[in-house]
Amino acid sequence: MTGCEPLTGRYARHERLHTIGPEGQERLGRATAAVVGLGALGSVATSTLARAGVGRLILIDRDFVEPANLQGQILYDEQDAADGLPKAVAATRKVALIAGSVEVTPHVIDVTSENIRSLVEGAQVIVDGTDNFQTRFLINDLSVATGIPWVYTGALGHHGTVMTVLPGRTPCLRCYLPKPPPPASFGTCDTEGILAPLSQIMANLEAIEVIKILTGHEDHCLQGLVCVDGWNGEVDHVLLVKNPSCRACGLGQLDFLDGVFGPPASVLCGRDAVQLPGQPGVRLSFDELAPVLSQFGSVRYSEFILHLRTDRHEVSLFPDGRAIIKGTTDLSVARSLYSRIFGM
Repeated sequence: MTGCEPLTGRYARHERLHTIGPEGQERLGRATAAVVGLGALGSVATSTLARAGVGRLILIDRDFVEPANLQGQILYDEQDAADGLPKAVAATRKVALIAGSVEVTPHVIDVTSENIRSLVEGAQVIVDGTDNFQTRFLINDLSVATGIPWVYTGALGHHGTVMTVLPGRTPCLRCYLPKPPPPASFGTCDTEGILAPLSQIMANLEAIEVIKILTGHEDHCLQGLVCVDGWNGEVDHVLLVKNPSCRACGLGQLDFLDGVFGPPASVLCGRDAVQLPGQPGVRLSFDELAPVLSQFGSVRYSEFILHLRTDRHEVSLFPDGRAIIKGTTDLSVARSLYSRIFGM
């Protein structure tokens, strides 16, 4: 630091950057980012953005913390897993310890065409931390409809991708992928595994893009798709152009946002588990359910989630009736168990 005045203040190193400076840091402090999905990508992005001084974070995730998450999901610890905390709740508590001035709005919920607008209300950018293309295409439709930028990021095995979508200016996800890939065509965390540091690399590239957007430097955002091979240290840049025939940004056919494709039951990435969607307007009373469900196995619950362990399965039930059934990847088995136990 010879020849420089001593650094002072929490964000002094940002303020020294000619790309951000005091004005850019002030803009970050007034900004809101919505993080959809709080797994390996989303937890890293959340930590980075909180530490960077983004003023408000909307944290959205449907899942809860398990021991297997601790390899790469840096916001969580063993106590969170032992308590079975929803990720949005655990992440909110960690952000409070990291950066107490950051306002956090958590949502323990599955993102659907019916709720996504209200969930991300007020956000200037949407951060992709999801593990499925159904939700990504829904985010893309919302971005096209509202003009909110979003950053797509994925990581699987040794490879990761990142792409920034600036509605009206850059290609959208459907310019690159006209429709979601067929099931299992991309592999899953179960079949391919995931290199934990790769998630951190990709999530931090994503966070840099978010910071560019929030500080008014959209012209410096990545153009096209950046692909990273974390094992071999290779980076490829695939330039994309807007497709005038793109069903979303070209023709305005927002199939996912319009609910043409509703939220299906789905096999969860990296988990021997199936998720069954909840029902709009449902609000379950765990106090009333717990004594009834205890005949099927051991029950523990909090205000956020109820866990039922049977001989062969573990069922995690959320207040809206959504359930994650662990111990099977067969959708029919999961639906049958759900119906038998919950009568829904």
